[in-house]
Amino acid sequence: MFSRYLKNSFFSNSLQWVIIEKILIASLGSCIITSLALWSLFFRPEGSFLLNAPPKWRISIVFGIILFTCVFTAFLFSLPFGRGLKEELLKVEEAHEAVSRGRINLRLPQESYREINQINHQFNCMAEYTEKQVESLQRLVNENKLLVKNAEETASIDERKKIARELHDAVSQQLFATSITLGAIKNLLTQNPTEAIKYFEKVEVMVHTAQQELRALIMHLRPVSLKGFSLTVGLDKFLKELDDKNKNVNIRWEIEDVANLSEGVEDNLFRVIQEGVSNVLRHSKATTLMIRLYVRNRVLSIIIEDNGVGFDSKKDNLSSYGIDSMKERVADVGGRLDLLSYPNKGTRVEIRVPI
Repeated sequence: MFSRYLKNSFFSNSLQWVIIEKILIASLGSCIITSLALWSLFFRPEGSFLLNAPPKWRISIVFGIILFTCVFTAFLFSLPFGRGLKEELLKVEEAHEAVSRGRINLRLPQESYREINQINHQFNCMAEYTEKQVESLQRLVNENKLLVKNAEETASIDERKKIARELHDAVSQQLFATSITLGAIKNLLTQNPTEAIKYFEKVEVMVHTAQQELRALIMHLRPVSLKGFSLTVGLDKFLKELDDKNKNVNIRWEIEDVANLSEGVEDNLFRVIQEGVSNVLRHSKATTLMIRLYVRNRVLSIIIEDNGVGFDSKKDNLSSYGIDSMKERVADVGGRLDLLSYPNKGTRVEIRVPI
């Protein structure tokens, strides 16, 4: 009756009042259990012999009974309450992590204590605001696609300068080193054929590296638009063509069909994937490349993973890998890019975009 009255009271849904309620119930339970224990030990006929015990014993027994009942009732009522409160707070923590990973449609229920409900309400307001911001951002990207088309001529000039610089820094140096090595082989063929064979192997590696650089640069020179295809179809065609031209790399992909993506978002994501694949072909020295694209809980996930040489993200210059531009493009559509790489252990790029 007392507990029912408390639940129906005005303060019943307050966390502070619930704690007071638990304390009162635990105290009442402790008093009842203590009274029953003392009655059974001191006033029942079979326990009356304790009345003749020394006073110190009686005091110790009474103190022990009171201490035990207090601790027992406290654990009896506080453990379930504490466990339930911890689960409520854990839900809030997991919801924050889920939203940071793209599940901006997630909402927390208003079925807990008043203070927890206030936290859930603030979280829901934040998530709703974030969802509206992402929608506006993606709509803005789609509208800006028309402006981007008008700026393509200027951008292509900058891109040509960038590719010319990369041709000089990478391919040109590889070819120069190859020519020097071939000159050394010419002198070694008659004097030391065994050493000449080793140099031939080095030349083979250098030519192979230059070939990879050229393929990646050619991929950059080609138009990066989807040409009217959806993201799924465009990626499938793009990866099939790469697989046919790169026999030294085992390229695999798992692309799920994605509907209701705006043209601007599709174009941005296609460019990001193209940049990521280009990084693998140019820098990773990988033999296996895996691309996955799927949708779960209204979050589009893209994973680009290779078994190459990797790098130290804290020490290496990430701008040379185009990571900064990839992050910017992903952020433009309200998404998040995470990169995990260690030297000699490959690289994994994870992209999550709410849709």
